[in-house]
Amino acid sequence: MKKELDRMRDMALFVQVAALGSLTRAAESTGVPASTLSRRISEFESQIGVKLLHRSTRRLALTDIGQRYLERITDVVDRARAISGELEEEMGRPTGHLRVCAPVDFNAYFPEAALADYCASHPGVRFELHCSAQLPDLATEPYDICIATTEPPQASRMVRRRIGMAEYQLYAAPAYLRAYGVPAHPAELARHRCVVMPDSESGLALTDGNASAQVALAPLLVLNNQLAVENLLRDGLGIGPLTRGRADALVREGALAPVLPGWTLPPRPILALTASRALPARVRGFIDLLVARVVT
Repeated sequence: MKKELDRMRDMALFVQVAALGSLTRAAESTGVPASTLSRRISEFESQIGVKLLHRSTRRLALTDIGQRYLERITDVVDRARAISGELEEEMGRPTGHLRVCAPVDFNAYFPEAALADYCASHPGVRFELHCSAQLPDLATEPYDICIATTEPPQASRMVRRRIGMAEYQLYAAPAYLRAYGVPAHPAELARHRCVVMPDSESGLALTDGNASAQVALAPLLVLNNQLAVENLLRDGLGIGPLTRGRADALVREGALAPVLPGWTLPPRPILALTASRALPARVRGFIDLLVARVVT
């Protein structure tokens, strides 16, 4: 790859020297010293096995084959410059099409206004959001970024950036607690109707400062959607985990009450996954907004 890039640069230098008819003027135009230009073109001629320029102390002229070569490569160099300019613009200014894959419960971790705010602040970007419970393969699927609350497979080559940590606590509707009682210790959860996430199907691990407890469960429901868990808890179905940032407003409204206050569940990372570390401005802007607006 480096050899191809070097050859393309030498082609561009040759085109510039030929267009200006002078190493001195080409040096002023490109910022490359005339001596370096002369050496690079000589090396380029050696690589391709032909003489492109006649040089003398007073003038510089194309050879016949140099003239034919120039006619063939000028369009190639111009297209390469145009593409390079487009890439530089894309990397520096938010434009183009942003395709995002996110979990179906995206709104459990970010305010509903976050997407509208991004669109309002990036009018040059066409935004497309797909919600899926599965992590896409960013090498083969047309997404710029994937937001995830689970780690990608170890074999995955996706680049991960942590947006935040989702911290969970147990909640239930006041009506449920009146009907079934309020647990005073994690061990009492075993006799309650519990709604859990897939990684807690066999039990819950809770901590309170230096204290810890592992509770075996036969859960009523196992769900991988925080919004669905929230709705079921509000309906009085049982006890289940929600992010504290999401649940705070519901507690203030009286729709939910914390269960075992102080005891927390293991946090989960909220990740931005990309196929590369070199990100266009539209992707960087989206990640920066999520970092600033994450609700945990």
